[in-house]
Amino acid sequence: MPTFTCKVRVRRGHKAAPPLFEGCGAWAALARTGRRAARRANAFGVIMVARQTICLGRLHAGHVVAVHVSDSTLTIDLDEGPRTMHRTTDLPIRNVKAHRPRKVDHVS
Repeated sequence: MPTFTCKVRVRRGHKAAPPLFEGCGAWAALARTGRRAARRANAFGVIMVARQTICLGRLHAGHVVAVHVSDSTLTIDLDEGPRTMHRTTDLPIRNVKAHRPRKVDHVS
């Protein structure tokens, strides 16, 4: 049986990703590098990326926006153009598609 440097658990027949903060510095660094995420703005036009709250305005309420995350900035692709802001947290992205619109099975 091979040994792993990080703890790995088997879920649903495949290996789960290693935990982010338990001795896996390379994994946490990989999660912090430039990634793209999708977020759906709530009723007030607010999204959350890497536990950082970003207010886009009520004009963008309910819209799905793409967010490009780097080590120091967040770039949000909006209809009127990209909006760039500095990161206030150094936490990795947990969900790539958070708060996506749900599909309705039937309409009564």
